[in-house]
Amino acid sequence: MSSTPFRLPALPSALRATVGRREWPPSVGETYETGDPLEVLVPSVIGITVLCWTLSVTLRHYSFVDRLWSLLPLYYAGVIAWYAVDEALDVLQTSSTLGGVSGQSTSTETPWVSHLWSLLSLRPVIMFLLILVWSLRLTYNFWRKGGYAWPSEDYRWRYVQREFRRISSPCMRRILWEIFNLVFIALIQNLLLVGLVYPVYVAWQAQHEGLNYVRKLVTPAIQYATAEHLSEPLLATSIENHIYSTTLKAYSQLNLVDVLGMVLWLTWLIGEAVADQQQWQFQQAKVRYGPLRYQPSRNRDTVPTPNDTDCPQVVAQDIQRGFLTRGLFSLSRHPNFFCEMALWWTLGLFAVAAWIAGQQVNLILDHVIARQTGLTLKYRHQSLLDSFYTVPGVSNLESAIVSVLIQVWADSSLLSAFGTILLWTVVSPLGLTVIFQGSTRLTEHISRSKYPLYALYQRTTARFLPWWSATRSPFLSLYARKKVA
Repeated sequence: MSSTPFRLPALPSALRATVGRREWPPSVGETYETGDPLEVLVPSVIGITVLCWTLSVTLRHYSFVDRLWSLLPLYYAGVIAWYAVDEALDVLQTSSTLGGVSGQSTSTETPWVSHLWSLLSLRPVIMFLLILVWSLRLTYNFWRKGGYAWPSEDYRWRYVQREFRRISSPCMRRILWEIFNLVFIALIQNLLLVGLVYPVYVAWQAQHEGLNYVRKLVTPAIQYATAEHLSEPLLATSIENHIYSTTLKAYSQLNLVDVLGMVLWLTWLIGEAVADQQQWQFQQAKVRYGPLRYQPSRNRDTVPTPNDTDCPQVVAQDIQRGFLTRGLFSLSRHPNFFCEMALWWTLGLFAVAAWIAGQQVNLILDHVIARQTGLTLKYRHQSLLDSFYTVPGVSNLESAIVSVLIQVWADSSLLSAFGTILLWTVVSPLGLTVIFQGSTRLTEHISRSKYPLYALYQRTTARFLPWWSATRSPFLSLYARKKVA
């Protein structure tokens, strides 16, 4: 067949209708044969919320969400990653099955083995693995502190309940507390946890919408061109699936934003682990050495030493003071909270990376059209786009297919509303930041009432942001020695 492009008289009405009705986000359950992760996530959030609230009302215990804090984001991210893997595996298996026709070698390995690297490189899967590491570490830290032991409960809920006791009417007090329990403790915190993994959903939807849109656009074009002009349906199907696998590769290919996200995520994860470990060692020292008794010192500048114990002097100072001011706690009063918030803000970078990868689908089709028409491209991704032409026989169908593609290209901005979607990725991290502001305010109010020097610590050390001050720790140590002497 001649390679000269030809024009079809008119785009088929069914194809035009299919391409013309693109919605973002798509309706739940109508995006693809595999459905939408929201079909699982929404009932899960409702069920977990009802369960936590029912148990708290029945048992008068309010830390059920606390026990699930490190587990629910992993579950939610796992559901989304599974949908991404299921969809990708379908594309890869179909492409491999037709590999013999396209000149590629078929594999006798199981799908999970032969496509393992391709599946692990999917952006939602990478995000799930990062959340898995976070979940394992935080779950272990919560466990070693006795968080899962019954009836362990966050001590701050007792202080919150005291505020409700100021209400004179017992009936109104109970009603308002249960409303607070249902709305904030059970519902809002669960919504926050599922919202934290929303960037994973955005990454899945970018991959899914890319494959779905290519399916809407390319499949009818190939079928129509083949039916009208060629008698090679198997070859056309092979080319079609090669386009899908190439599109999937475009979405899976990591970019600099992905790398930045992974580096920052691991940095905050390590920082949080170090801060938690320093706090754990301090709390263990308090348990080991107990209340320290200090001998009156004749020299006011002499560091007090504990009686009948081998406690190091610097640890004795910490215990005498009542709180930790060394290590990362010399830079921030709550370095672990700072790193936790930074973790979830960083996850939004992967949504940006998914948007960037999504534009490569446009480039793939752009390149096909430019090859036929000579249109100028603003961007090129040559190594990836040229893989479209590795299928033998593609030039035979290219003229027929591209004539259909050109007619719909004016309406092919794939992720036109993606910027709006990205804005939603900051809602939950912002909510987490607000919650941490309130919870740390309560925590510090309690600490200030227990430890006289804590007010000084507040004046010399930032609450979250790790601003450096070379004089704060020596000043605190000197002040503590003078108080003791």
